[in-house]
Amino acid sequence: MRPTIAIVGDVCQDEYIYCSVDRLNPEAPIPLLNRERSVKSLGMAGLVANMVKALGATPRLVCLGHHFR
Repeated sequence: MRPTIAIVGDVCQDEYIYCSVDRLNPEAPIPLLNRERSVKSLGMAGLVANMVKALGATPRLVCLGHHFR
């Protein structure tokens, strides 16, 4: 029997942006990034819920409603 764990907290959406650098900005020593791909995933309490599930338990996530795009 899998244990059930309640997780109460805020949920956000994390976005990881993967880039490459080909050159520096000619006006300042700042790299110019070329966006290759991005990955969106749950963050904060949502991340904890994903980790609880990966450990074999059943997460019950409690948070205020939020709309992600």
